[in-house]
Amino acid sequence: MDEKTRVLYRRARVTVEVLRPCMCQACQRIGRVELHHWRYAYKTKVVRKLPQLALDNTSWLCFTCHNLADSLRAVRDADVHLVGRLERMRAFALDPTNRFRQLTVSASTRANKKREGL
Repeated sequence: MDEKTRVLYRRARVTVEVLRPCMCQACQRIGRVELHHWRYAYKTKVVRKLPQLALDNTSWLCFTCHNLADSLRAVRDADVHLVGRLERMRAFALDPTNRFRQLTVSASTRANKKREGL
């Protein structure tokens, strides 16, 4: 028999009857897992009336995989141009050939501020 499990759906708690697994569906780690909603397909009002809908578009994930999945959702929902710009900044910052260039820019910026009396 399934047990009653409280699920958070768009900041609303609903109780559903579902067997809570003890293994992460992503990394196969054994331990505590939580439901991760990949997409909220219904309005909260509808899910309160039909709590089983809260299980749609979900996966059971451990804490580590859940955080990673939240990050993926944030990137997916973000502005494409901003994500591209951040990726280029990351690549620039991690490229060892740019280390001297970054130091030079910082030094020249400090020198300019000193000249301007800031």
